[in-house]
Amino acid sequence: MRRCVPALIFPILALVALTGCETLRSVLAAAPKPGVSLKNVSVTDIRADSAELLADLEVSNPYAVPLFAESIGFALASGDAPILSGVTDSGFSVPAKSSKSVPVAVRLPYRDAMAAVKDLRLGQVLPYTMKLDVDVAGEGIAPLGFGLEKSGEVPIPNVPDVRVTGVEWGELSLAGARGQVGLSLRNTNEFPIRLGAMDYALSLGGHDVSSGSLATDALELAPGESGDLTLGLEMRPQDLGLAAFRALSGGEADFRLQGLLDASTPFGPMKLDFDREGRTALRK
Repeated sequence: MRRCVPALIFPILALVALTGCETLRSVLAAAPKPGVSLKNVSVTDIRADSAELLADLEVSNPYAVPLFAESIGFALASGDAPILSGVTDSGFSVPAKSSKSVPVAVRLPYRDAMAAVKDLRLGQVLPYTMKLDVDVAGEGIAPLGFGLEKSGEVPIPNVPDVRVTGVEWGELSLAGARGQVGLSLRNTNEFPIRLGAMDYALSLGGHDVSSGSLATDALELAPGESGDLTLGLEMRPQDLGLAAFRALSGGEADFRLQGLLDASTPFGPMKLDFDREGRTALRK
């Protein structure tokens, strides 16, 4: 590309000599330029402690040599409150005479957002603005800078309140025990959630009695709304010992319920860990 520069200069000088500076400006304005645009930002990989914001860049390269960017600068803010900024650790390259979609992922820890934005709490929705600084260059091409910006919303999820409301024994003896465990789930978020599968481990009276996965039939909960679920329970108390059998035969028992909830939200799917302890009634 550098060997071609003189060949480009002489025609331009000739044009200047013939028609003056106005022609030179017209020639330069008509020269092809690369394009970098921010098409979309989506919320992905929502976890209990952070979410990923995935920016979709579209880069067009009109030149006969590849264009590249060694890194991309980013900044996240909510209103006037800066949340985090930095530089991505990966760049990109776009072949000559082509276009390319470039994903840029930024991980947002909720603790950083809550530290930066006054009164922000778990369960709320955070409005944000993402800014990206992209410098592209190529062989014989000086760096060209692009400043891009896009606004949106990201959830700061709270774990639903999961409780054991009671255990109803259909059969209870040392040889075998069958029953149902009532559960109550309350949506503690300011956005709706749709519960899917729930992986769980349940202990009663300090003894592990059941674990597995429960399909919740897509229980939908509006903000602040509660819904009920039922766990089937089957075990052999004799495998747990006489002390466990006595504990399960009483009128009440301490419980611990922990696991993982799969939920759908307007922002995408999320996985939330839960761990709840309390006391519940045991009925025959």
